[in-house]
Amino acid sequence: AEEERLKREQKAEEERLKREQKAEEERLKKEQKTEEERLKMEQKADEQARFEMEEKLNKEEYERWKEREAMEKEKDEREAKMNQEELELAKLKERIIDKELQKE
Repeated sequence: AEEERLKREQKAEEERLKREQKAEEERLKKEQKTEEERLKMEQKADEQARFEMEEKLNKEEYERWKEREAMEKEKDEREAKMNQEELELAKLKERIIDKELQKE
């Protein structure tokens, strides 16, 4: 009878330990899953932040490019205007010289 009782107690203890071990394994699985989800969310947030930063940098680069283009266009227009004025001045000088020559 004593031996039977000890066997039952030992078996009950083994069952309790198995349940505890299983509960611990489940807890660890949950923790691992929670950590994986946290890491996924963190990675998503990092990717979103990186995407937004790239978008901002691209927009800034585009704005600088537009500025350079506008400055180049303005410079080209100034040069064209100066060339036109020089051409008109040269024509005017030529007409003055022609008139001077006609007077002689």
